[in-house]
Amino acid sequence: MRKLFVMTALMLAVSAPVMAKNYIVKMISDADNTRYYFEPAALTIKAGDTVKWVNAQEDFHNAAATSIPKGAEFFEGPMLEEKGQSWSYKFTKSGTYEYECQPHAMLGMVGMIVVDYTSAPEDIETKAEE
Repeated sequence: MRKLFVMTALMLAVSAPVMAKNYIVKMISDADNTRYYFEPAALTIKAGDTVKWVNAQEDFHNAAATSIPKGAEFFEGPMLEEKGQSWSYKFTKSGTYEYECQPHAMLGMVGMIVVDYTSAPEDIETKAEE
């Protein structure tokens, strides 16, 4: 009987779904030092995980994909103008995603999210400049 209980417990543990995780990326403005950045600037997550971008100061920011794995969709979050505002995106396709804050990209406000593994160069799609 004990052996049956142990086997059943092991089967349930193996078949239990893995819970998706939530991550937070802060959007930070340090205008006095001309620094605008995401914290953290790079994340490694799993497919099914969600990233939430949070405006950490009274400034305007967004997060918009500039390159994605082929077959994924480009994302572009809304402009967050008040401290504490946030926007979330669930990553379902594995690979490398690069993104920027459109108003502050020229000041270096860029980030990267790797979902499961890094994309090979030939497996990346880059958004055309508009």
